[in-house]
This record gives sequence, structure tokens and C-alpha cells, in this order.
Amino acid sequence: MLRRDVPRYDLQKGKEGLGACNNTVQGRWLLTDSQGFVCPRSALDVQSGCCSSGERYTCDTCNLENKCCEEFEHCVSCCQAPQHSNASILLEVYRGPDRPDTGRWGSVFEYCRNKCRTSSKSTVHENAYLSSLHHCFSASGKPTTPSPPVPQLSAGAAALAGDKGQPCAAVCEAAGRRCAPEHFAALNDCNRLREHFACEAGCEADAPAPENPGYMDAGAPKAQRPTMCLVLDAAQLGQAALDLSFLEPSTSLADRHPELERSAGDNGCMQSFPLPQVQDVDSFERDAVAYVKPNHGTTTLGFIFKHGVVIAVDSRASQGSYVSSQTVKKVIEINPFLLGTMAGGAADCQFWQRNLGQQCRLYELNNGRRISVCAASKLLANTMFSYKGYGLSMGTMIAGWDPTGPGLYYVDSDGQRTKGQVFSVGSGSLYAYGVLDNGYKWDMDVEDAIELGRRSIYHATFRDAVSGGSVSVYHVTEKGWTKVRGNDVGQLHFEYYPTQEMHPCYGSDPI
Repeated sequence: MLRRDVPRYDLQKGKEGLGACNNTVQGRWLLTDSQGFVCPRSALDVQSGCCSSGERYTCDTCNLENKCCEEFEHCVSCCQAPQHSNASILLEVYRGPDRPDTGRWGSVFEYCRNKCRTSSKSTVHENAYLSSLHHCFSASGKPTTPSPPVPQLSAGAAALAGDKGQPCAAVCEAAGRRCAPEHFAALNDCNRLREHFACEAGCEADAPAPENPGYMDAGAPKAQRPTMCLVLDAAQLGQAALDLSFLEPSTSLADRHPELERSAGDNGCMQSFPLPQVQDVDSFERDAVAYVKPNHGTTTLGFIFKHGVVIAVDSRASQGSYVSSQTVKKVIEINPFLLGTMAGGAADCQFWQRNLGQQCRLYELNNGRRISVCAASKLLANTMFSYKGYGLSMGTMIAGWDPTGPGLYYVDSDGQRTKGQVFSVGSGSLYAYGVLDNGYKWDMDVEDAIELGRRSIYHATFRDAVSGGSVSVYHVTEKGWTKVRGNDVGQLHFEYYPTQEMHPCYGSDPI
């Protein structure tokens, strides 16, 4: 639905005046304004803060019985509907229940926006919700899903927690009790186990020993997940403990690693590791360290011209003479208007540029506008400078478009940050510069600029053995970035030089 009643921002009336809307800001794809409309981010009128199109008071992902929704934006919109919100009542409610010092809500939108945020009442723990409908605008603030009843234990029964791999019998004997496997079914229940453990990630039957109820911690290896033991009072029953030692898994180091050398009587502790069969171990270690030293290879370039920014990269990943991949994506898409390139250590570049993406997103949420290219590059340079000398290997370009126009910056792992119009980074950069310097013009058209980037990377891959794979070309404009090319360098070679005689390297034998 197209809205034609959206007023422009009125400086005289201010941000809360008739000429402006508040909106939820934080949604990655959707936004809800203070008039109850839900729209994509692209449909937001940036001057007024209102949705220029969308549906009003939509409850698409909501359950109206318990007033809970899957999507935050739908919750805020549905909450503002007249049939769900009595403005006169809501505006009399304190922000903090029974706390006059917190003040009252300023508007229905403010109330709904804060009420729909995920409440601790709708969570099981920090990593799980009671229901997928966890954005609630009801008075209780939680989904009304009934909890399953907790199984009842027999009279005289008790539950004891055992260590990893410890059989039920051993735990029971240590406490003077008898193991009673017939009651495991009653104990093997999440609600019952939560009485004995903080349930960070739920619970389930113990996988190695189904007879033993178990507690599952998703952050721990399976071998370290503790099991539980149900026991009955041995004195009351007058029976011997049940031997379940056959359930205990073997944890002998020799059983798991027979190839390792051990001395007799060492109680399972390692005394030595097998050494390489060489005469000079120290020299061997020095050579091994030199062998695995990370020698990187790549070619990336970027330049600004009249119609935006062009970024071109290859796709080969290598370490020295070893080529590990021909399909590495060396452009990190930070946001729809910002790109980063990779040169150096692939893991370092990917991790820290994704970290930069998180910082840029937080900036947008805090300030209500996109971060500039200059500020984004400064954030990355600050991060790199704080880790200077820690062994990072990065040579990256940050390119994008902001209200000031196109921007291109070079940032490396020493914290160096340089603004420029033409950059090439990587082992093949010198070859790429040769083609760039010859063909670059400020006023060239878009197709010529894209072809210049593609041809520059191709020639670099022809000369540089550790650059290759395919050529990816991106074009950044005021509307955002677009990937415009992706060609295999082998095919480009025969496209540019169909016959051997046409290649510049071709020549007759001087002898």
C-alpha cells in the first residue's frame, strides 16, 4: 500500500511534531513507525522517519490469543492497533512497574516498542526462548505455553549427581545408597534435571549410556557432560548396590593412542613423545618453522572514477607454492554500501572485517544513519593498531559510498591508513599497477572502468604465480554496490589473445 499522507520533516515542530515519525530503527529488513505502519528499510522516508509504504497495524506473525509475535516489528505494529491498545490507560502506566520515579510512557509507540522487546519472562535461559513467539505486548510479557508436569519420584527416592563417566553404582555406594535403574525414567526429564543443574542448553538422555539420565551442556564435549544417578535409601530397602561398572567408558590413554610411548608405572601420564628420526632435532625444527611460515599471494585493486568506485580481485588462496583454493571470495560485503578486500592472511582479513561490519551496524543503530567510509576505515585502523605486533597479516582496502560521495582507503595490520584514488594490494599488485597506470582516466565510462579492473587482475595473474582463479569485479555507486563481473582467468586469456602470436610475450626464437 503506497502512502501519500506522509508529511515532510518540519523543523519548526521538531522531531516529535506532526511532521515526523519515530521508528524501531533496529530491524535489519523491516521497520515500524509510530503510526503503526510496517515497511522494508528501503521504503523509509529518511527526512520524516515514516514509512512511505507498507501495511498498518499488521499482526502477520502474531498469536492474538496470547499477544505474542515472532517478529519484533509486527509486535510493535499490532500493539499500536486501537483494538489492542487503550491510549488513555497506557499513558498512565509507569515505565517501571510501581515506580513513579521512572515516569510515564510518552506515547503508545514508545510503550509498544519497549514492551515488545524480548523479556526474561519469555526465555528458558540465555540461549533459548519458551516459544518462537517471544515478542509479547501482553501484560504478562510471556507466551502462555503450559509447562509439562514434573515427574514425581517414589517415596524414599533421591537424586545424586555423578562425575563424568562415573557409573551409577559408584555414586550410590559412596553415599551409602543403592542404585535403582528402574526409576531412571522418572528422573530423565528436563524439568526434573533443572532442579539439580543450571540448564544452559537443555537436557536429554545420556547418549553413551541410555540407562543413565543425563544433562546436556552444548558448550562441552560429549565426554564431559555429567550424568545423573537416581538412588533409593539402602538402609530402608536392605539391598546391596547394583553393579553398573560395565557402563563406564574406557578412558585409558593407551587404549585411545597406542602409538604414543609410555613408561611402565606412569599412572597414565605421558613421559615422552616420539621424536622425528633425524640426527639434528634442533635444525629440523628450525627448518620446519621456516617451511610453514605463511607466504601469501593475491592481487586486489580499487579505484575511484567519475561514476563511482570499482573493486576487482582474484580468487586464489595459496601458501608459498601450495595452492589451496581457486574459489576464495576476497571481497567482504560489510553492508550494502561498504566493501572490504582481502590480502594477507585469509582468516585475519575475514574475521576483522566481519568484526568491522558489527561495529558499523552498532554505529547505525546508535546514530540512526549509516557510517561513512572514512569512519569505517578509521575503526578498522584503530583495531589493527591495538593488535600491532601480534602477528596479524592484513593489507585491505575499504571502499564505499556515503553522503560525501565515493571513498577508498588502504588499511594494513600495522594500523596504517591511507586515503587515495587508486590502490592495488598483494603479491601481484605491481603487475596490476602497470595496466592501471596506462589505462586509468577519471572521466571514463562505467564499462571501460569495469574492463580496466578486469584486465588489470588478469595480467597480474598471468605474471604472478600465486594469483589466479577468477576475476570478480564490483561497482559501487550512490545506490550501493553491485557485482558486475566474475570470469575465469583461463577463459579471459583466450578471450584477450585468441592466438599465441597476439600475446605480448610471444616472440621468435633468437637462435
